[in-house]
Amino acid sequence: MNTLKECLLLLNYTWQHKKAFLKTEKKVRGFNSLRGYLHDTDKLFLYWLLLFGVKKEQIQKIHRRFATHHVENSKPKNKNDLIEMAIDWECAPITKTDKPLLAFSTMIEHYPSMESVIMPIIAELGMLNDEAVHQALQRKVFSETKIRELVLQYQNYAKH
Repeated sequence: MNTLKECLLLLNYTWQHKKAFLKTEKKVRGFNSLRGYLHDTDKLFLYWLLLFGVKKEQIQKIHRRFATHHVENSKPKNKNDLIEMAIDWECAPITKTDKPLLAFSTMIEHYPSMESVIMPIIAELGMLNDEAVHQALQRKVFSETKIRELVLQYQNYAKH
């Protein structure tokens, strides 16, 4: 693929993801934060490096290394990082065909070691809903009993 074309496609992909992020943030928080508006903005600049020979994978690695909302780096996570992480996971199916999981299923399948820190956030934001539970049950990574236990354990964090 032509480098300019790849760059423009990735910029559009990132822009669409940012819009999905903001829509999801508004839905679960009732407002859009400055952090939400800035979410993944670095990628809108980094992808231009494709024109200078930097590979997409290198750009993604740079982003994940420095963006505190990504699990892949060792940077300490505060509550705002965890909120951004959960919203990022929740909105992924809107624009990312390769990432069809909602936040609850993403945690179960990819980051179970983060349960104690991310599940209160997922529940607090209202993401531990029927749709999320249904998806998790369909995926069959955890038993139905384990999923029901998680819901019961964290439902007290949910907004009322």
